Amino acid sequence: MKYVKSKKSMKNIFIMLILLISFGVSMSFINARENNIVRVGYPFVPGFTEKNDGMYSGYVYDYLREISIYTGWEYEFVEMDISTALDALRDGDIDILAGMFKNDQTMQLFDFPQYDAGYTYNIVTTLKDNEKFNVSDYIVMDGMKVGYFESEEMRLSNFKDFISVHNIQDIELVAYPYKKGLLLEKLKAKEVDAIITNDLQMSSEEKIITKFGATPHYFATTKGNREILKGLDYAIRNIKTRDTDFEDDLYKQHFRSSYDHKLVLTEKEVEYIQNMKPLKAVYISNYVPLQYYDSNTGQAKGIFVDVVRLIAQKLGMPIEFVPVETYEDAYRVLKQKKADVIVGVADDYFIADQYDFFLTKQYLSVDLMKIINKDSVNKDTKEIVALSKGNGLVNLDDGVETLYYDTPQEAIAAVNEGVANTTYANSYSIANYVAEGYYKNLSILSNDSKMRIAMGISKSVDKQLVSILNKAVYTLSNKEVLNIINVNTLNTSHKISLKEFFLDNLELSLTIIISVLGIISILIFIVIKMKFDKIKEAKRVLFEKTRIDSLTGINNREACEHLVTEYLMTKDESLYTTFIIIDIDYFKQINDRFGHKMGDKLLIEFSALLKQFFAPQDIVSRLGGDEFIIFMKDIDEKDTEKTHNKLQELCEIMDKEIVYNGHSQKISLSIGAVMTQQVIEFDELYSLADETLYEVKRNGRNGFKIKDVTTF
Repeated sequence: MKYVKSKKSMKNIFIMLILLISFGVSMSFINARENNIVRVGYPFVPGFTEKNDGMYSGYVYDYLREISIYTGWEYEFVEMDISTALDALRDGDIDILAGMFKNDQTMQLFDFPQYDAGYTYNIVTTLKDNEKFNVSDYIVMDGMKVGYFESEEMRLSNFKDFISVHNIQDIELVAYPYKKGLLLEKLKAKEVDAIITNDLQMSSEEKIITKFGATPHYFATTKGNREILKGLDYAIRNIKTRDTDFEDDLYKQHFRSSYDHKLVLTEKEVEYIQNMKPLKAVYISNYVPLQYYDSNTGQAKGIFVDVVRLIAQKLGMPIEFVPVETYEDAYRVLKQKKADVIVGVADDYFIADQYDFFLTKQYLSVDLMKIINKDSVNKDTKEIVALSKGNGLVNLDDGVETLYYDTPQEAIAAVNEGVANTTYANSYSIANYVAEGYYKNLSILSNDSKMRIAMGISKSVDKQLVSILNKAVYTLSNKEVLNIINVNTLNTSHKISLKEFFLDNLELSLTIIISVLGIISILIFIVIKMKFDKIKEAKRVLFEKTRIDSLTGINNREACEHLVTEYLMTKDESLYTTFIIIDIDYFKQINDRFGHKMGDKLLIEFSALLKQFFAPQDIVSRLGGDEFIIFMKDIDEKDTEKTHNKLQELCEIMDKEIVYNGHSQKISLSIGAVMTQQVIEFDELYSLADETLYEVKRNGRNGFKIKDVTTF
C-alpha cells in the first residue's frame, strides 16, 4: 500500500485515530552526535500537556523528566496542534509523539517502543452543575440519555459492555456526526443527560460520572530512528520495573481532579436516610486488623469497619455492626436478609454473583501476599493451597488442590504444619497472624497482586441505598483512608498466650515457676519485651520487598544486583566472569495467542531450565517480563570457550515451536553477553550486555553475541 505524503492525505488517514486517542503528544529526539536535544511536539491537552505561567506541566512532561534520568536527554518543546504534530513526526521534524495507539496502520508509519506509557480511558461526563448524576452512581444512570459520535464504534461497544456488566437499564443512546465541540453543545442544550468521550477530551465545564475501557498508549518516533527507540525501550522498561505504580500515580495526580468528589444528596435521598432504620453491617469478628471484635471495648474495630463507620458519619446514617465468624456466615446472613451490607469483600463480580449480592465501588486496594511452607521450597510436590471459606481473594489454576478452612488463621496453621504448602492473605493481616501464631515453618513472598475491597450489599435493600452508599464511597479521600490504615496497623496489640509461651520456653518457664515472686516478675517483663521486639522486627522484615521472583522462584532483579555486586567486591582477578541478558523472542505472541497462563507456564519452565543448565554457583535471575540475567562466576582462562558452547546449546534448545489447541507459535532466544576479567560495576555490565543484546535483535534475533572486554 502506498502512502501519499501530503498533509491533507495524512489528516484523512489519521482522523479516526485522532478521534480515538484524542491526543497526540510529541516527545523529544536524541542526537548524541550533536547536542543531545530531543524535539517534543506539544499540543495543549488538559492534564496531559499543559503550560501555565510559562512553565510546562502535565502527565507527559512528568513522564519525560523520568525518562531523562535514564537517557540524559534534554528537551525542546515545539507547540503545535495535533494534526501538525502527526505530520511533523512523519517527516522527522519532531522526534517523539506520545499518546499513540500501536496497531497495524500506525506501525507502518511510525516506530514504537516495546512498552506502553500508560492508559487512556473512555468516560461518561455530564455538566458540573448537574446534581442528578454523580461519579460511580450506577443505579441512577438507569434511563439516562447519552450522546456519542456515530463514528466511534469501538468506544460505543465498550460502553455497551459496561452498562451490561453493571446491569444499567433503559439507556437511550443518541448518535451525532463528528464535529469538534458538538457533544458539549448538545449537553449544554440539555438534549442529552451525558456524553461519551475520552479523559483527555473533556472540558472544564464537565464532571466525570464513570470511567471504562482502558486502552494502552505509546510514545512514537519517526520511522527508522533507532537511537530514540533504543532510549525509550531502556528508560520505560526501567521505570516500570523499579516503580510499578509510577504511571498509575501520575495519572491520579493529573486527572483525578476531573472527578467530582463532593457529596451531593437529593432531597429524596436525604429523606430516605432520615426515615431509615439503622444500617446493619456484617463484619468478621477475628480478622485482625481488617475487621474484628475488640473484647476490651466491646466494639467492632478494624480498617474495613472504620471505613464503613466513616461513610455512615458522612451520610448522617445510623449504623449497627453485626459480628460473624466467617465469610460464609456473612454471605448467609446477607442472603437471609438479616443484614444490609458486609463491611469489606473482594471486589469480584464472580464472587458477588455466586453469593447473590451487589458490590459498591471499591474503597481500598491492599497487597496480596503468598505464604509457603519452607520445607516445600525446591521440592517437586503438588501444590496444595489452603484458603479460608468464601474469601474470593485469589484465582487459582485448574488442577490445583484446595483445602478450605473457617478462618485465615487455620489456613496459615495448615501451611505451617505441612498439610498444605501454600496460602494467600493480605499484607495487613499476615504480620498479625504470623506474630501471634509462633509459626516457624513459613516463608512470605510478594505476589505482585492487589486485592480490591468494596462493600457487599444485599439484593433485598432499596436501590436508592446502593446509590447513596456509592456516592459516599467516592467522597473518601486518600488521606482519610490512609489515616484509618495507620491507626489500625500501628496500634494493633498482639496477645501472647501463656500456653504458647511455656511450650516455646519450657526450661525457662520451669525456672520461673520455682523462683520467688520478684524474680518471676522481672523475667516475665524481659521475655515479653523481647517478644514484642521480635514482632516489630518481623513486621519490618515482612514489608521489605522480597528478593525472590514470585512467579518463577528464581532471583529477581534487586537480588541479582545485590549478589553480583557482593561477589565483585571479593572477586579473584585471575578469573573471568560473564554477564548475560536473555530475551525470549516472540513471547508477546504467546501471551496474545494462547493467553497469559500459557505465557506464565513458559516462563516457569524456562527458569527451571536455566537453573539446571548453569552451575550452582552462577546467579540466575528474572529481570522482568520475558528477560533474564545470568551471571557466570569464576571462569578459568582455559575454560572461556565453554561459555560460547553453553549459549549456543541453550539457543538450540529454545529454538522451537509452542503448540497449543491446534495452533503453534515459534519462539527462540536473543542473548547478549559480556565476558571480562576486570571488576566492572553492575550497571556498566548491564549496559554493555544490553547493547550487545540489541545487536542480536537487529540482526534477526535467534542467536547470541559475546563481547570480550579485556580492558576497561
